[in-house]
Amino acid sequence: MTDYAVGYAIFAIVGLVVFMAWLLDFMEQHEIHVRPMTEQRINELTEEKEDVDH
Repeated sequence: MTDYAVGYAIFAIVGLVVFMAWLLDFMEQHEIHVRPMTEQRINELTEEKEDVDH
C-alpha cells in the first residue's frame, strides 16, 4: 500500500513541476509578465545608474 502512496506522491510532484513550466511558458508567450521587473526595465535602471556615476 505504501508503494502506491510513494508513486502518487512522485507523480504529483512531477505533474506540478510540468504544470508550472507550462504555465510560465504560456504566460511568457502571451506577454503576461509574472516577474515584477522585466529585463528591459532592469537595463534602463542600470543605464540610469551608470549615467549618474559618471
